[in-house]
Amino acid sequence: RNVSVELTDGSQLVGTVPEETVFPMESDELKSGVAIKWVDSITLSADHATASLALLNGDQVNGRLSMKALPMTTAFGKVALDLQFVKSVNVREMDSLPPQALVFSNSLASENDALRSAVGPPLKPFAGADAQAASRDYTTGRHGAGAVTIKGDYQAASQVRNLVLDGLDKLVNPERGCIEFWYCQMSAPVAGQAGVYRMFDGKDGLGSCASVFATPDNLEFALDCGGTRRALDCAMQDVPLKQWMLVSASWDRKGLDHSPDTLRLYINGKKVASSTAADWGNTAGGSADVCGSANAACAGKFYMNGLKIWSSAKTVFDTERPPRIDPKNIKPPEGPAWDINGWDDGVNMSQ
Repeated sequence: RNVSVELTDGSQLVGTVPEETVFPMESDELKSGVAIKWVDSITLSADHATASLALLNGDQVNGRLSMKALPMTTAFGKVALDLQFVKSVNVREMDSLPPQALVFSNSLASENDALRSAVGPPLKPFAGADAQAASRDYTTGRHGAGAVTIKGDYQAASQVRNLVLDGLDKLVNPERGCIEFWYCQMSAPVAGQAGVYRMFDGKDGLGSCASVFATPDNLEFALDCGGTRRALDCAMQDVPLKQWMLVSASWDRKGLDHSPDTLRLYINGKKVASSTAADWGNTAGGSADVCGSANAACAGKFYMNGLKIWSSAKTVFDTERPPRIDPKNIKPPEGPAWDINGWDDGVNMSQ
C-alpha cells in the first residue's frame, strides 16, 4: 500500500507499507486489529496515547494504537518509522510515489531522540580508537524542544567525534539530494583550539561522501561520492553568531530547477554559493560524524537540531519554524574557559 506520512515537525515521508500490516487498537469497547486495506487515514493524538482511524467505508475507530513502529519501504530501502514522531498517515491510491522522499530525519532534541531517528537508522555514539569520544549536552526549550552540542574538555590537537551515522550508501543519492539542519554558531572556529565543526562530517572526519562543516575561514559543503571532490563555501565572516540558521546543501547532476547550477549551498533558504560542475562520483558511502569537532576547546561552540537527508534536490525550504530555543538564553555546558563572547584564548586547553 502506498502511504504518505506527516511527521510531527511538518515533514512529509512517502513510501509503501506491507499489505499484511495490521493496526492493533484498544479501547474500553474494543480490542482488535484493523487491516491496512480497510484504512483511509490515521491521525495520532498530540500525546500519542490515542489514535483515530478513518476507514474506507466511512466508519471511524478510536482508541489506543499499541503499534510501536510502522514498517515502510522508501526510495532508499526499508525503515521502521517510530510512531512517536508521526502526526498522521494517509493511505494513497496512486500509480507511483512522488519523487521527493525524506530518507533520514533526527530531531537531535535529546539523547533519547538522537539515538532513535524518526526516519532511517539510529545515530550511534562514537566508539572508535582513532579519536576522542565526545560527551553531549542538550539545550531545553518550550514543549521539550532541544538541540545537541558537545560538553567537556579534551586533549589538545586531537579529533573529537560525537554521533555517528552509518549506511550512507542507503541514504545519499549521488545523482541528486539534499542535507539540511538547523545550526546555531555561538562563536567561530579558531585554529588550534576548535578548528573544525563537523555538522555532517567533513575535514578529518569519517570519510562521508557528502559533508557540511565549518573551518576558521568558511562554512563548506563538499561532495565527492567516490570521484572528483567538488565544494562550495560561504565566508565565515558572513555566518551570523548566536542565531538559528537553516543550512541546506542541495545537488542535482542534471541541474537544480532546470538551471545550470548542479550544487547549491543555502542559508535560511537563500542561495549563498553554487557550482555548475557535475563530475563528482556515482558511489555513495562512508559514515558521518554528526556534531563533532576538532581540538580541545569545542564545548558549547555550536548547536544542531533537525538533521534531514532527502533523496531529491530541494530548492524551497521551510525557514519559519526554527528550534523553540532563544540562543540568547542558552547556558554553556561544562567546559574550559567559556563565556558568551567566546573562548579565553590565553587559557591552556591541554590536559
